[in-house]
Amino acid sequence: MTRVLVIGAWFPYPPRWGWATRVYHLARQLARRHEVTLLTYANRADRPNIPRLEEQGIRVETVAKETPSRAARRKDQLASFLTRTPFEPYTTRSREMQDAIDRLFAERPFDAVQLESTLV
Repeated sequence: MTRVLVIGAWFPYPPRWGWATRVYHLARQLARRHEVTLLTYANRADRPNIPRLEEQGIRVETVAKETPSRAARRKDQLASFLTRTPFEPYTTRSREMQDAIDRLFAERPFDAVQLESTLV
């Protein structure tokens, strides 16, 4: 069975907006024929929804991430304005996510990786 790692910056359930809908249905369809692991950020409100994804045959791994303060968000927006780096990597890149990626690859090989956000 093919092992697929889907990495996303936002928790895709419930699928109420475009990105979440796309990632949820992609992972769900892949899980019908492959072994799928979803690695994503999750906050306290997302955690009760993990079983909904697991019911679809999706192994869920999360990295804790709470909503940043307004001041932190403004700081990241200013940094993206003053540099050549777009805003999204400031909000999605973290040492914790990279550690989780490294850990998953150390635990098992993946045949395919679907990156659904700017995380690296």
